[in-house]
Amino acid sequence: MDLDPAFTEIRERVGPLNSVFSLKADYLEKGLAREQTAAFWKVFWENRKGHPSLPEFSLSLRCRMTCSAFSCEGDVSPPLLAIGRHSFVVECFGEEWAMSHDSPNKTPDDELERLVAPGYKSALEGDPSLDIVQVSTSDLKGRAMKLLYERLIVPVRVGKYRRVLCCMTAPIKPIEWLPKQA
Repeated sequence: MDLDPAFTEIRERVGPLNSVFSLKADYLEKGLAREQTAAFWKVFWENRKGHPSLPEFSLSLRCRMTCSAFSCEGDVSPPLLAIGRHSFVVECFGEEWAMSHDSPNKTPDDELERLVAPGYKSALEGDPSLDIVQVSTSDLKGRAMKLLYERLIVPVRVGKYRRVLCCMTAPIKPIEWLPKQA
């Protein structure tokens, strides 16, 4: 799959694996974001004055996003509260992980949790957080993968007084499954 020149430039700027590159809102305004990220942003932007609520996002968007607690402790991402059945994180870590009653409220990779935490902290302060993430991780079966994706994290109301952080994650390129090491 050939990448758009804008993504090639971003990938070169992101640098080595396990890095996060923060983007400005003009990335969205210029139409550079992936389709589902752009659709997610549009709903958020159109409803920003009234603080968007979860029902304003279409079902097709809700099933592709994750929702986390509106708090962040330590150096890790906030706990996951809901995982969309068709979200990128399910594609990476598997439906078994997402549906498990024993499933922790985070991804199975602590290093990834620390790497992506600053974006959540920024969104907690009220600013949408838009990033490109390039990371190497493993699923529950130990299969190694490389990921390159964009994500947008925004605060969203789920009740009159309760908010969560919603995240839309869209792959820039397909998951690169790595061969098992001998």
